[in-house]
Amino acid sequence: MISFSNSHRRILLATAVVLAQLPSLLLLEPAGAATPITPFATTTAGYWLATSHGAMMSFGNVPLYGSTGTLTLSAPVVAIAATPDYRGYWLAASDGGVFSFGDATFYGSMGGKRLNKPIVGIAADSATGGYWEVASDGGIFSFHAPFYGSMGAKRLNKPIVGIAPAPGGAGYWEVASDGGIFAFGSAQFHGSMGAKRLNKPIVGIAPAPGGAGYWEVASDGGIFAFGSAQFYGSMGGRRLNAPITGIAAAPDGLGYWMVGSDGGIFTFGMSSFRGSAGNFELRAEPVVAIVTAPGSGADPSSGRSEGFQGYPSGASGFDISFPQCGSSYPAPSTVGVVGVEDGSPFTTNPCLASEASWAGIGLSVYLNTSFYSPDGSVPPQAEQGPAGACAPSNLPCEGYNLGYANANYAVDTLALAGVPLQSPINWWLDVETGNNWSSNQIANARVIQGSIDALRARGVTVGIYSTAYQWSAITGGYLPTPAVPEWYPSGSASYAPSAWCSSTNPISATSDSFTGGPIWMVQEGPYDNSGTFQTTYDQDFVC
Repeated sequence: MISFSNSHRRILLATAVVLAQLPSLLLLEPAGAATPITPFATTTAGYWLATSHGAMMSFGNVPLYGSTGTLTLSAPVVAIAATPDYRGYWLAASDGGVFSFGDATFYGSMGGKRLNKPIVGIAADSATGGYWEVASDGGIFSFHAPFYGSMGAKRLNKPIVGIAPAPGGAGYWEVASDGGIFAFGSAQFHGSMGAKRLNKPIVGIAPAPGGAGYWEVASDGGIFAFGSAQFYGSMGGRRLNAPITGIAAAPDGLGYWMVGSDGGIFTFGMSSFRGSAGNFELRAEPVVAIVTAPGSGADPSSGRSEGFQGYPSGASGFDISFPQCGSSYPAPSTVGVVGVEDGSPFTTNPCLASEASWAGIGLSVYLNTSFYSPDGSVPPQAEQGPAGACAPSNLPCEGYNLGYANANYAVDTLALAGVPLQSPINWWLDVETGNNWSSNQIANARVIQGSIDALRARGVTVGIYSTAYQWSAITGGYLPTPAVPEWYPSGSASYAPSAWCSSTNPISATSDSFTGGPIWMVQEGPYDNSGTFQTTYDQDFVC
C-alpha cells in the first residue's frame, strides 16, 4: 500500500465510559420509571452478541454502544442485558462487576464484594431502569430494582445458570442447569425440565411476550417450550461445531435465535438470520450471550464489532512503512500500523525496528501479498510446502505454498526486529491490484488462504486490507469468503471516517463487504472530494 504523511487530524475517542464498580447495593430509591420504545417487529429485529472478554458484535444494523474488549478485566463477562429502550446495555462479569454502555445507567454492582458463588446472569427491570444480578446459588442482587426473593441459601439440585425478567419488571425467573424454574414476583411458573432427563444441561432462558411462558435452551441446542411459548424447532440431535450458550426470543414471540460459543447463529420460526460470528476471528473469546434489539432488517452483511480490534472504537492513528524510511514519523497515537516488508513478499522493511518502536503498544502490522516476484518470476518458495510438491503448471498449489511461506517469513522477520510475536494487535494482508498477481484468480485466492492459515497457525489474528473491487479482480470472488476482519481504504476524506464502517459505501450506496467479516478499521484518503491534498500520512480510524 502507498503511505502518505503529515498533518495529524486527531479524532476524539468515542469510547463509552466504563463506570467504576462502586459499592451501591440492593434497594435504591426510585428515580422515575424507564421509558421503553414502541415494541419492534421481528422483521426488523437484529441482535447483540457478547464475548467472555466483553467484546461486542451486532447484526441487522443494530448500533453498538461500547465494550470492555480493550480493558483488563478481573473476571470474565458472563451475561448481557439491554436497557428498556434498547439504546444501551449492561455487561455483567462473574465477580459481579457491571459495565454500562449507551443510555444504561450504572446503579452499583457486586464487583469487589464477597460472593458465595459467581454471578451467572443479569436482567433489566423495565419498570425502574435498574437491574438484577443472579449468582449460581440463586442469590439475587438488586440495583435500582425491587427484590422479589431468591433461591439464595436454599437447597438446589443443580446450579442456577440464568435469569429472565417478567414483563413490566415486577418479577423474574431463575433457571437451573437441570431445567428447574424458580418464579418470583409477578413471574408465573408454567412448567420446567426439572427432574426430567436431559441430554445436555440447560444454559439459558427467554421469556415469551406477556410473560405467559418461556423457552429453555440446552447446550446441545435442545429447546423446551412452556406456557404460551411455542416450539419452532431446535438444534437438538444435530451436529454443532460449538456448544450453545444463549437464546433470545423474537419480540412478538414468533421465533427465537440461539448462539453458540463460536458465534454461530441458529434461527427458528419467524426470526431472520442477520449474520453470525461463526468461523470469525474470536481468538480465545467465546460468545457467552445474545440479546435481541431493533435494527433495520438488513441482510447478513450488516455486522459490526467492537473490542476485538485491541483498540477502542473511535481511536485514530497512522500507518507507515518503507516509504517513510529516512523521514520523520507521525506524532505518536493510539493506532500505529507498520509494514513488515519492503513492498513485496520475502523482503524486509529496512526501517521495521524503528517504525515498530514508533508504534509502541498500539502496534499492528501488515505484509504484502502477490503471486509473482517484481521481476515476474515465481518465487522458489512455491515449489514445496504444505500444499505439497507443485508442478509448474499447478498454479493453485504454488499459490498456497507461496502465501504460507510468505506469512511465516513475515512473522520471523518481525521477531528478528526484536518485536515479540504476540505484540501486534492484528496482522493485515495487503491485497491490492497494484501487486503482482496471476491471471489465475483461483491461484491468487490460494495465496491469500495460505497466508491466513499460516498466521492462524502462529496464533495471531488475521485481517485483510482491500476493497470489494480489488478483491473481486484478484480472487474472482473467493468462495467461501474467509470471514476475517476488513481494513477498508476509503479513498476519500469527504465523509467522516465512521461513515465507511458500514458495509454500504456512502458514495455509491453499494456493498463494500468482501471477506464476510466486519470492517474493523478505515484508512482515510489523502484527498478530499475536490481533489485537494489533505494529509501526508495515511490516517486510520477504528470502527
